[in-house]
Amino acid sequence: MSAASAKVTTMGTVATEDHDSDAVRVFWEDFDSAWRDGGALSAEEISARLQRDQNYSLAVSTVRGWLEHKRLPRKGDDFTEMCLLLVGKNRTNELMARLQTARRAARTPRTPTPPDSSPPTTDVTNLAVIWRQLYRSLRPWHAAAAAVVGVVGVLVGLALLPEDEAQSGTPALPAQPPSAAGSSTAADDSPCPTPTVRAESKNSSRAHATFCADRLEFLLYDDSPDGKSAILAVRVNGKEWPAWFNSKGHRTRSPDGSQVTINPPKHITVSFSSNDTADFRVCVGDRNPEMTYPEDTCGGWTSIWPRR
Repeated sequence: MSAASAKVTTMGTVATEDHDSDAVRVFWEDFDSAWRDGGALSAEEISARLQRDQNYSLAVSTVRGWLEHKRLPRKGDDFTEMCLLLVGKNRTNELMARLQTARRAARTPRTPTPPDSSPPTTDVTNLAVIWRQLYRSLRPWHAAAAAVVGVVGVLVGLALLPEDEAQSGTPALPAQPPSAAGSSTAADDSPCPTPTVRAESKNSSRAHATFCADRLEFLLYDDSPDGKSAILAVRVNGKEWPAWFNSKGHRTRSPDGSQVTINPPKHITVSFSSNDTADFRVCVGDRNPEMTYPEDTCGGWTSIWPRR
């Protein structure tokens, strides 16, 4: 590309304005970053907040389609309102510029591959897109299915390579996408490499959470079958993020007839910059769309960032 090509820089990513073949990917990466910075809300939470705070109606299915990268936003007004809710005016303007570039790139036909150049990798690229979308929808109980899909993906990728390349060695596979920060992720039950930071609700027997700095991951536990939800509150640079809820704790009977508590933790990943300060606390309350909780159930704020 010539030196005269116009360039923009957004959130640490440099991309060309003119028909960049990676423009769509760059847009989704920046959108994911803004979504995490806005609290990693679910589609239902975003739709409810727009209706409540801005009196703006946006379908849950539309928001879910954007979060899962199913299609580029078509209605600029809808996308703008959602971005304003998440990250404010300046980031919204940046995202809208990225969206316009991505739309142009999506409409621009790709240049045919010259006869003497390397074979096209469109099929392998499409495989990476499918893998990325599947990864975003994973839940803990999908782990086995995800492993099977990964093996099948490797086999298909090998089958698409030229015969002489497949014989010469194993090709590099598409990079696995990073976990969505601020969201529930597929469970990783291996121990944290370093000691975790723990916080408890005011009544320590009702709920607690641990933070693994190496993974930037919380585990939120509902320890009491009291019909209430364990709640994680995180505060970054003095501003509190929307709370997370885990109300799956319940009692059942073991084979010997005694009662035991089944309490799968909720895995929550977050993202902090090197200049951020952050702390967290654990509360107990009813799950609700406003994500509010009674202050008198909360334990104290516990510092976690910069890394302890």
